[in-house]
Amino acid sequence: MRVENAAASKRLEVVPAVYEDVTERVMVTEASTQWKQGRAYLSQAKEVTTSAAYRAAVATGTSPKGVDAGTYGRAGDDIMCWVEVPAQYKTITKRVLKTPATTKEIEIPAQFTVVRKQVVDKAESTREVDIPGTFGTLTRQVIDMKALLGRGYKLSTDGNTLTGPSGKKLTPVYDKSVTGAALGNLLSRHHLS
Repeated sequence: MRVENAAASKRLEVVPAVYEDVTERVMVTEASTQWKQGRAYLSQAKEVTTSAAYRAAVATGTSPKGVDAGTYGRAGDDIMCWVEVPAQYKTITKRVLKTPATTKEIEIPAQFTVVRKQVVDKAESTREVDIPGTFGTLTRQVIDMKALLGRGYKLSTDGNTLTGPSGKKLTPVYDKSVTGAALGNLLSRHHLS
């Protein structure tokens, strides 16, 4: 027999959030054009001017006027170069939410135990059983009275003693159920009464 130990139930299990690291390239500075000082920028320059002309223009609040970098030939001057500066980027890694935390419902099945129990299958009753008789073989020695009497033995009148031709007395064992008239009949058959 199955017995329920614990009923079926449910429990909530928290599934934690999952994060991942994402690497992305972000712009730190946008592309621009700027005046840069030095001959190192001459190969990239769109326009070139002297440092003195550049300072004078800035002091008066006007834009410096430069000449085409390919036509600038004075090698010894301290120069300012109008160059295009590319945007600057950097790579950053940040942790972002991939899957938010959730809860899930877990089914817990009922728990059972098997219990062994002895029950009455059939009510108590009585019945009669035939027991067959027991038989055995009984061996008995039967005295042939005719033969004994023929050899000269004599049976006493009470039927308990035989006397042999030499006068020796023998006491045979008889069936005690043979008494009275039955014993008389036995003796008369042997002509001893």
